[in-house]
Amino acid sequence: MMFNKIIYIFLSILAIGNIAYSFFGEMESPTFIGQEINIWLYRLIWVGFAVLFTTNFFQLKNRKN
Repeated sequence: MMFNKIIYIFLSILAIGNIAYSFFGEMESPTFIGQEINIWLYRLIWVGFAVLFTTNFFQLKNRKN
């Protein structure tokens, strides 16, 4: 159970880092699943991942065994 929490924390940090890199790195047209997409859509997708992973972490944290 603790392993799942660590994975969700790691994935949340990775998603937030990817969002930050999209602002400060030089990305002109990112690709997602092999398709070039708008930078704002790319950021929105990664925000969705970050919210999903963070929500799952807190659900696991609050769940009682």
